[in-house]
Amino acid sequence: MHDNSSSSYLNDKKMKTLYRINVDIRDDKGNVIRDSKGNKVLGLDWEVTINYGEHATENEVLERYLRLEGNKLQTLMPEKQIELYARYFNGISNTWSVAGMFYISENRLIL
Repeated sequence: MHDNSSSSYLNDKKMKTLYRINVDIRDDKGNVIRDSKGNKVLGLDWEVTINYGEHATENEVLERYLRLEGNKLQTLMPEKQIELYARYFNGISNTWSVAGMFYISENRLIL
C-alpha cells in the first residue's frame, strides 16, 4: 500500500548523485607545488554523495558544497591558489565528467 503522507512525498522527491571532488593546490604565483625531490604534489580528492530534491536543485546543493569546502581549504591554506572540481560518473563514456568548478581566489563558480 502506498503512503500518501507528506513525508513519503518528500522522500519520493529526494534524489542523490555521487561526485568525485578533485582539488588542485598551487603556490601563490600559480605554480605547481613540488616535494623535496622535485615531484609534483598531487592535490586532494574524495567522493561525496549530494542529496537534493524538494527544496533545492542539484546545482544549488553542489554550489553550496563546493563553496563551503573551498572556504575551509582557503582558511587552512590562505597563501595557496585552490580550485575544486566536481565530477560525476558518466556510464556512457565510462569516465568521470566535470559537473562544476570553483575558483576560490576569484570566488567564481562554473556549473
